[in-house]
Amino acid sequence: MPGPAPDPAGATRLPGPLTGVIAGPVQSSAVPATAHTMPGLVAVVIAAVIALAAVAGRALAGGLPQPLLIAGLLAPPLLVAAVAVAARAGGGAGSTRRFTLRPATGPATHHTLRVAPSADALSQGDLVRLVPGRRGPRAVEVLTTLNGPVIRRVAAAPAVPPAQLAGLTVAAALLAAAALLLLGHF
Repeated sequence: MPGPAPDPAGATRLPGPLTGVIAGPVQSSAVPATAHTMPGLVAVVIAAVIALAAVAGRALAGGLPQPLLIAGLLAPPLLVAAVAVAARAGGGAGSTRRFTLRPATGPATHHTLRVAPSADALSQGDLVRLVPGRRGPRAVEVLTTLNGPVIRRVAAAPAVPPAQLAGLTVAAALLAAAALLLLGHF
C-alpha cells in the first residue's frame, strides 16, 4: 500500500484507510488559545464595536428612542461576554498527537492529529487504522487485530468548534442589526 501523498498546503492526505502499528512514542502537546483558534470570539468583538458605533452615531443624530439606546448599548457587550464564556467552557483549543505509523507494507509515515482536550490517548505499540480526512487523519481507530473490531476511536477535533460557530453567527446578527439601525429601520 503506498504511503500518504503530501498535500500542497502541507497536510498529509491519505489515499484510504491505513492500518499499522504506532512506532515510537506518541508526543502530545497543547495548542495555545490564540486569535487564530478563536475566530468566533474575534468576530463578535469586532461586530460589537461596529454595533456600538452605529448606536452612538444614531443617538448623536437624534431620533433613537431611549429603550432602543439602552438595549443597543447593553446587548453587544453582553453577547461578547456570552461568547467568551462559551469559548472558555469549550475546553480550550485542544491538543495535538504526533506519532509515527509503521504500516504492514511500505515505509513508516509521520502523522499529526488535532484532538479535543479530553481525547483518549494513543500509545506506542497500538494497532491502529487511520481514517482519512481532507487534511490528514479524521480519526484513529485502535484495533484488536489487523481487521478486527475497534477498541476505541480517537476523533480529530472539528476545524471550527461549536462555540466559535456560535460566535460567528452572533457576529453576523450584530452586523445585520447595526446595518438596519443605520438605515433607520429601528
